[in-house]
Amino acid sequence: GVLICLQNGKRISTLDLTKRGGSIFTIYPDQKKRVWFCQVAQENPLPGISYTTDNQTVKYYGSTKGIAGRILAAKESFKKQLYLAGIGSQTYLYLFDEKNDRFINLSLPLPFEVQHFEVHDLVIDKEDNVWLATNYGLLKYLSREKKIIRIDLGELMTATEIRAILLDNQEQLWISTDVFGLICYKKGQYTVYT
Repeated sequence: GVLICLQNGKRISTLDLTKRGGSIFTIYPDQKKRVWFCQVAQENPLPGISYTTDNQTVKYYGSTKGIAGRILAAKESFKKQLYLAGIGSQTYLYLFDEKNDRFINLSLPLPFEVQHFEVHDLVIDKEDNVWLATNYGLLKYLSREKKIIRIDLGELMTATEIRAILLDNQEQLWISTDVFGLICYKKGQYTVYT
């Protein structure tokens, strides 16, 4: 529950958040020098996300700012728009509305049955499509069409749990799975590294 800021290997500030919650499990610095973070609850679920700009003051975004569920990941698009991903079949994807200082829920109904849905990680491609690493496989939110699809990774891997995702400079997706190893995916073709 402590956020430590180091500069050139020396501690310059410490932000103690232990009264608010437990461990900090996500940290994401954006282009506007805000450090966004998520914190584990001590007792009740801790929804939303917070940021600090000076490692002294904290701004929290929860239900009054449009976020209804727990957030697990944050990433910016090429257009410097902040997206959040989290837990819940109706609360898994958000976009930050900078002008109104709140988040917009982009979550769409999923094209398959779910019991407990989590997005562990996300990346945004150059066309503003959002790729989601979920416990139900790799999903793609098509921003122009406002549609969500599950990506076919073969009979065994399509519905497998995806833990993390990275988009490289060649526009290849590197996908970390729960049990099948690493997958490199581009334009419908994939290679599995076990």
